[in-house]
Amino acid sequence: MDCHTVTTGSGTNDSDVTEKAVYRYDAADQLIGKTDQAVYRYDQADSIVFNTTETYVYDGAGFLMSKTALSQVKDHITTTASSERVGYTYATGRLAQAVAEQLNESGLQTKEVSTYTYNAAGVLTQRLDATTYPVISPALRDRPAYPGGFTETWTYQHGQAIEYIKQAAGMSMKPYTFQNGLIQVASDSVKQRKYTYDKQNRVVRLEGSVASKLTDYQELIYGSATAMKPEVSLPAFNGFPVVADPHGAPGVATTHRVYVVSGSGDAYVRLDEQAQYGLTGVGYVQTAMVTTTVNRTGIRPITYPIKMTVTYTYNGNCD
Repeated sequence: MDCHTVTTGSGTNDSDVTEKAVYRYDAADQLIGKTDQAVYRYDQADSIVFNTTETYVYDGAGFLMSKTALSQVKDHITTTASSERVGYTYATGRLAQAVAEQLNESGLQTKEVSTYTYNAAGVLTQRLDATTYPVISPALRDRPAYPGGFTETWTYQHGQAIEYIKQAAGMSMKPYTFQNGLIQVASDSVKQRKYTYDKQNRVVRLEGSVASKLTDYQELIYGSATAMKPEVSLPAFNGFPVVADPHGAPGVATTHRVYVVSGSGDAYVRLDEQAQYGLTGVGYVQTAMVTTTVNRTGIRPITYPIKMTVTYTYNGNCD
């Protein structure tokens, strides 16, 4: 049996935050379910609990037919719920279409139809995502930015993204520029973000700017080049296309710093995250000791550390 994540568990040093995820597999080594719970405690009478349950259903040939996710958020006053169901269809053994129907905690219904196109060699060349809103209640608190819906078209070459186009409200937008299948610059009507990668295609710097003026940036430093995140161990779905992530390859960062740049050009650290890892024999993260230092400015500036311990268990050949 291949190595797969079974559980993840984490908690802060003062137990203000606890998180746990449990993955379930069938005899064929297919992912069939996941439960995820996170609890944030502010005091004895005030806490927020997040619960999500995911269910995966396959046909007799081992192709994923549907995925269902039910989520609930509960605090000491209210309880809200959301849901998503995705159905999958295939052609000649390849994913042809995915239809996702969502209902968020505000009551907004969303439908997204993703259509996949391949070349004669069976390599993905395009993914078209069409998003619509079947019902928009006049009383809805959070209305969508494009009530008439929108489309997103990803174009691929040799397993890498080379173009992205968003069409909405009669406009055609290209917010990304690409190089070697990676997003180099992402722009919207207000802000521009510039990405820098290392030789392993991992993000090492992310800069934000407004009107060509630097406003913030992030730096990431990685440890072992062979260390792998636990989610990398999850089994792949039959017939799903394999393409590189245009936002960069996953990596296990030992340092992550977020800087804010003042109007005068001075930079200060808003967040500093330091991590130490223990690995399985094949390189998956098994334990993580993470210390996050948060700096808040203002009339009453404060600095406080958050320490979290994360443990992972696996099944199969992980050593």
